Amino acid sequence: MTDVRVASAKAEKSTADGTWQVEVTLSPADRTRFAALTSSLAEAPAPRNGFAVIIDGKLWGNPFVSSSITGGRLDIVGAHVGDLTGATAHDLARLLDPGR
Repeated sequence: MTDVRVASAKAEKSTADGTWQVEVTLSPADRTRFAALTSSLAEAPAPRNGFAVIIDGKLWGNPFVSSSITGGRLDIVGAHVGDLTGATAHDLARLLDPGR
């Protein structure tokens, strides 16, 4: 799946542990496609249950999927606590949000 359209993205601190994350809402057209993709990935054994997040030719992450992501909303967090700083979270949100 390529060219996933984002409706909005914003950087925020998690209320659970205070780490930075980027809250992403997908466009209505891509919600169903993304749910189907993550559903099929969740059924695959590791490491085949992962995908690459590439923005402007740069690899931003390669998350693994354990369950289908439905509803068109997801949070991007670092692999380890503190991986995503306030600056990188805001940069990523600016790259993803079409309204900025």
